[in-house]
Amino acid sequence: MPALIAIVTIVAVVALAANARASDPAHSQIASLLQSASLARGSADHGQAAMLYARALSLIDSMRKVDESLLSECLVNYSDVLDKTGERLKAEEHRKRLLAIWNNALATGDADLMTEVDYLCANATFGAQTADVANYYERLLAAREKTHSPNSEVFINTVVIYARLMRSLGEKDIADQLEQHAANLRAGGANQIEVDSNESAEPPQD
Repeated sequence: MPALIAIVTIVAVVALAANARASDPAHSQIASLLQSASLARGSADHGQAAMLYARALSLIDSMRKVDESLLSECLVNYSDVLDKTGERLKAEEHRKRLLAIWNNALATGDADLMTEVDYLCANATFGAQTADVANYYERLLAAREKTHSPNSEVFINTVVIYARLMRSLGEKDIADQLEQHAANLRAGGANQIEVDSNESAEPPQD
């Protein structure tokens, strides 16, 4: 009987350890780090923000199944503070990883992650990768023409974000056309516009 109890105890301990590993790190812990990093970033304490984002990224990467929504949020904002601390090569590496995740979501039709991408891109800056993100949005817009009504908020928001990215690249005329098109769609107009985007567009030099 003692041997049986010992075996049961060992099994229970192993099960508890497995459960702990499965839930570690907790989403709440990562979310707390991201929130603290965001506050530091908002206060222009970029060094502190970078440290917190780095810790959050490490925890996200240690998850048994990486949460790509959390990962995207972390990479977008971490890259921004790295730019501000002068670590531009590191920022570009993280943005390349980010675009690989987003391109995979587009290829697999991951609507939930692409909705998160819209949320992040509404205000984010992308430095040397701005042209790549704009090209991604051009393809995302084409994909959403097949899955959403052109008068839906999702489709219109895609047009608005694409316009913002093109304006960041100095493509004022294209951005104006896209913004006018978004306004027309909101008014119930037809989805009729041709935008000559320049896939080789370079971001403005600092």
